[in-house]
Amino acid sequence: MARYTRSLDVQVQGVTLLAHLSSQDIVKASALGACEAVVQALREHGGEGIMQREGCRALVALSGHGPNKAALAKCQGVAVLMDVLDKCDASTTSARTDARKLLRDLSEDDEARAHSSELRLVKLLS
Repeated sequence: MARYTRSLDVQVQGVTLLAHLSSQDIVKASALGACEAVVQALREHGGEGIMQREGCRALVALSGHGPNKAALAKCQGVAVLMDVLDKCDASTTSARTDARKLLRDLSEDDEARAHSSELRLVKLLS
């Protein structure tokens, strides 16, 4: 994914693969920067419905590994999720649902909240 950041097809294939990893493979992918790669793909192609849907699906899978919640907060994943919520249209309701769920889940994680003032706000409002 890092080599072809401008290619929507490569990025969608990469995040789709990450969304379907086993829990053991998620740990390995996380050590190699999977969270950061998905956030970067969403930054680059976040206006595309397929990227919103598959990117959020990948972040949901990755956030199942506890340390990734803080990693997402550190790499500006919260801002990207908020952008997804802002850009979603009727065809990407699953992305909207996943982004909201992720923001709620991240706001419950103490370490993630320590890295994101937005998450502290989400926690206060929930």
